[in-house]
Amino acid sequence: LQAYGNVSYAYLQNDASFLTVNRALGPNVGLRFSYPIADGGARRIRQQVAVLEKEQRLLEQSDTQLQLQKELYNAYAQYRNGLEQLRIEETNLELFERNLTNLENRFRLGTATPTEVRAAQLNLSAANNRITAYRFNVKRAEIQLYLLSGKISEF
Repeated sequence: LQAYGNVSYAYLQNDASFLTVNRALGPNVGLRFSYPIADGGARRIRQQVAVLEKEQRLLEQSDTQLQLQKELYNAYAQYRNGLEQLRIEETNLELFERNLTNLENRFRLGTATPTEVRAAQLNLSAANNRITAYRFNVKRAEIQLYLLSGKISEF
């Protein structure tokens, strides 16, 4: 629906017709209504495209939720696995400490070689390094869990 209005003045002079001068002065007001009878199916196609886009967005939302859930489960599994590895390595640390103490005592008695003592020291040092690495991995997994749960945000 269109509405229009204007005021005009027109002066035409034509020597070739029986009217030599033609004047028009006044307002011009009106309404136009148009409805396309055939638009080539464009309206129906736009509706179908809108329905498909809506379905696509719903699928993307569902996919995002599943992806987040998967990442959350993986982060939790890494956290639990890291805690278990840390617990095992801490119990192994006690074994390495006892082994080193026993080898040092045997070395003092002359029944162990310096190479055996040094190997026990290296084993104990490696165990301490692994414990430090496991603690770091557990803390990193814990931070990832907080991040995924929304308790902290990335900078």
